[in-house]
Amino acid sequence: MRNDVISDILKELNINEKIEASIDLIGDIAVIKSPVWIKNYELEIFKKIAEKLASRMPYVKSIWLTETPIYGIERTRKYIHLYGERKTVTIYKEHDCSFYVDIEKSYISPRLSYEHIRIAKLVKDNEIIINMFSGIGGFSIVIAKYSNPKIIYSIDINPFSVELQKKNVELNNLTEKIIVLLGDAREIMTRDLKNTADRVLLPLPNIDSSFYNAALTSLRNPYGFLHIYEFEKYDGKKECAINKAYEKVKEKFLSLGWKSELIFGRIVRTVGPRKAQVVLDVYTYR
Repeated sequence: MRNDVISDILKELNINEKIEASIDLIGDIAVIKSPVWIKNYELEIFKKIAEKLASRMPYVKSIWLTETPIYGIERTRKYIHLYGERKTVTIYKEHDCSFYVDIEKSYISPRLSYEHIRIAKLVKDNEIIINMFSGIGGFSIVIAKYSNPKIIYSIDINPFSVELQKKNVELNNLTEKIIVLLGDAREIMTRDLKNTADRVLLPLPNIDSSFYNAALTSLRNPYGFLHIYEFEKYDGKKECAINKAYEKVKEKFLSLGWKSELIFGRIVRTVGPRKAQVVLDVYTYR
């Protein structure tokens, strides 16, 4: 949700301090996202914001503030409770799909909703897909619902996310289309999924070449499609950020013996001052 809501509430509260914050709505939980770990904001301000937010959105049962950035291989973060019920579990909906979510134990970003459906529309009939960092199943479930893949191997290293994803696959009646796997994607793909996939998703930024190597060796043909999500410096020049991100990926591919072409790129979202998440749709071949 746009930070315009935060600005409106601050004006209503007669608070002149500029607060860097935005709001994510996840089911009946609202998360106020603010870099409080590097900014010297007073907690009391966020409690007042939460009270006003609750009056505007009576359907929200619980409001939390991000206490830390996302950290660790399980991609979780800590939160501070601000208002309402102390609940972290909810059902989140997008594109007529439903997801059990625990915001404390699993990664979720409603801001990737458009990407979920965009990728789904690119998938061709009977493709085999590997999702290397699948979380609670956002990409995998939307793809399975809106396209016709042969199978999706949906991998995550977070056991809580994997258990939730299994429930979500059942909830959306997609057990015949999605196989959920727990573990390090590199190990699983090297051991069990070599020469398997037509399309690979890498929705985790800042990964090293070992993940790219696993993705490339999992392709069943000497060509295929990879969807890569990376962070890049961003000063408002979209093409510049996209091209810089792709050049880095291109070099990694070449070092692994693969050539590539950038089919499409876009800024997915800003993630901080002068920093954005970029998606690269890459066709690779050797």
